[in-house]
Amino acid sequence: MIDHNIEFRVWSTERREFLHSYAENGVRFEWEGDYVDVGWFLDCIRLESPIRFIVQQFIGITDKTDQKVFCGDVIKGPYVGGLVRFFSTYGMFGTADRRTPNQNKPKGRSGSSTSYAPYVLTPYYSNRIEVVGNYLQNPDLLEKEFELWASLKK
Repeated sequence: MIDHNIEFRVWSTERREFLHSYAENGVRFEWEGDYVDVGWFLDCIRLESPIRFIVQQFIGITDKTDQKVFCGDVIKGPYVGGLVRFFSTYGMFGTADRRTPNQNKPKGRSGSSTSYAPYVLTPYYSNRIEVVGNYLQNPDLLEKEFELWASLKK
């Protein structure tokens, strides 16, 4: 089921940990004794250098263990395993191909024609995927996922 609540988590590059929202609506955080909206973190990202915060959005589905799936998570599952991202060109949440995680095209399939159909992360996948971690907490996950993918292709 898609959860339509808007929720964010914020990675502090200084603390090397996630800050989770305290409010039910998922947009308010406690930071250094004050309460701030997610917009404050976005302004910091836009205005400051080096970047102190990385904001990640809940994509509206959970995995088979009922864990919420956020952008930046690495998931495993049939067809869609990889790094979860938002693809603005397609207006959808999907996964980047393990071989090229920074490309602007989500994983998908091509039929016998020239058409391309991206795999959209919908509730269909909730019982089929599992969050194995987040690339910020464990940067090695992307490399491990690539190695697993490469071994399966042999």
